[in-house]
Amino acid sequence: MILKLPIRLLIGVGCVALAAHPTFAQVGVPSDTVVRVPPEVLDTVRDTVKVVAKDSAQVSTDSSELVKPRIGRDRTARSFEIGKTYSYSRDELYATGALTLTDVLAKLQGVTTFQTGWITSPQVASYNGDVTRVRVFYDGVEVDNLEPRNGGSMDLRNIQLWSLQEMSITRGANELRVDIRSWEYDKKTPYTRVDVLTGDLNTNLYHGFFAKRFTNGTALQLAGEQYGVTDPRNGGGGDQLSLFARYGVGKERWSVDGTVLRTRSTRVSTQRLSGGAELPNYKASNTIAYIRAAIGKQGDGPFAQFIAASTSLRENSLHSTVSSAAQFGYPPDSLDSATSAAQYIATVGFDRWGSRIRINNRYRRFLGKGYNSTSATIEYNHKWGGASFLAERDGWSGLSQVEIGGRLEPFNRVAVSGYIGQRSADSDRTPLLGSKSARVEAGVRVYGDAWFSVGVVTRDTAILLPPSVYDTAFSAKAVGRSTGMMYSLRGPLSHGFSVNAGSTIWNNPNGYNPDYQFRGDITFETAWLSKFPKGNFGFLISPSVEQRGRVIFPTSAGDVTAGASRIYSIRLELRILRGIVSYQYRNMTLALYEQVPGYLMPRRANVYGMRWYFFD
Repeated sequence: MILKLPIRLLIGVGCVALAAHPTFAQVGVPSDTVVRVPPEVLDTVRDTVKVVAKDSAQVSTDSSELVKPRIGRDRTARSFEIGKTYSYSRDELYATGALTLTDVLAKLQGVTTFQTGWITSPQVASYNGDVTRVRVFYDGVEVDNLEPRNGGSMDLRNIQLWSLQEMSITRGANELRVDIRSWEYDKKTPYTRVDVLTGDLNTNLYHGFFAKRFTNGTALQLAGEQYGVTDPRNGGGGDQLSLFARYGVGKERWSVDGTVLRTRSTRVSTQRLSGGAELPNYKASNTIAYIRAAIGKQGDGPFAQFIAASTSLRENSLHSTVSSAAQFGYPPDSLDSATSAAQYIATVGFDRWGSRIRINNRYRRFLGKGYNSTSATIEYNHKWGGASFLAERDGWSGLSQVEIGGRLEPFNRVAVSGYIGQRSADSDRTPLLGSKSARVEAGVRVYGDAWFSVGVVTRDTAILLPPSVYDTAFSAKAVGRSTGMMYSLRGPLSHGFSVNAGSTIWNNPNGYNPDYQFRGDITFETAWLSKFPKGNFGFLISPSVEQRGRVIFPTSAGDVTAGASRIYSIRLELRILRGIVSYQYRNMTLALYEQVPGYLMPRRANVYGMRWYFFD
């Protein structure tokens, strides 16, 4: 098996290179043409237009669309990868076809995602086999795990992907960090957008957006998402309503705003074929609200920012009694959860000469107690590479960490990148054995702008906490050192083709990690500028495959296992003017598979719909 995945990866490289040959694919480029790209419409062909038009066409922007200063200052770190970093703009996120944050993280090496069904199911990710090593920051506010039933893991379903403007993911040594900047509009012209999706499992999803920036810099943004899902075979269907609002003022040297994101979600109980506890019904509301003030110009000198935020959970599910729990097989539940945490975040930073400095202090109030966390990040970037240093003392989790990262690319053809880090813990609060971790990769540019890389990821001995949201019988387990070999091929090839393929093979997969994992897709996208020189057309097609080995879930009565799987999918998008028609078919072979023992994943999932932009 260790040899099969690299061989399969190399075969895929050959197929893609053959398909990219001019005989098989042509993207015409008109000469001396001015291409006007409407704002926020090139979800599927944005990068292609830039690459194709670089030497032979000029991309212009109407003067009436001049941007207003942004609101807030982000804390997004720059990650070090071989080739393109895992950073996504708003358009790029939608172009991935992802419906949830879990869909995005599933494409990363070292990350294993878990679900019990379609988009309403609880969604957990492990990084290097540890479900506690995933952290999410929403506009600098850390998204805390306030749900007691989740245990040490975070339910990523609560992260509203549709509300994002930008996302940056750092595969560090100690943890996976997801930095999010919420949706932001920067033009005077009023903006409206409507998304409609429908498909299998009675999936119906709607997005609506409205925004306007006024002459004095005032910003008004309103948005919402509503969806409903029904799975008559296994249960687990439900619905969700999420609302986003922002009002503030953004100037060149300062900004102030208030933002709120509130989500109400429900889920009916999910059947479990292997016996054991089923997943009970769920109904809850989650809120992130903050007031933010910033001074200084990010990207040019010093700046400071202060945020006063509140994150809250109100859970009022239809609770089960002892008798009904015995009948249906899930744990009795008779208490509502109602909790909130306040965060007060002060950040000072400096950006200039390729350097980025961030000093951050976060003070939390939770259940009448205070927790202080301090961190410092220093980064330097040069055309030959870069380096970073992170130090943090987190009073909330009881952890301290130090991490060093870097990337070296001296000859534009060979690169080395990675992170090494160490964590320590207060043993009275956090059951942690593992302390040292590392991820190191070396790569070579093989064709076009695609990189082939080989690397290693390792984690010290550790106590792995369980994703108890799926089953309270899952238990913590002390494990030895774990090491994985990574192989990847990522990046643009030529003539509109790109590839994103990677495999990870673990030597000691003894909990929440498959013994091997492979995911790859080939994407072709074009604006066909020879026929549509104004950029009014776009087309994308992307077949993909995801394969993983068995995954062990420790319990007090012995280990249980989720079996191996291989899933084929395809994604299509067609853009005409400002309308984008999308279609994706997941699990094309109708395979029976599971990611958590006993919970069958959807036999198939066709999802199709339209995104449409309006500018008044």
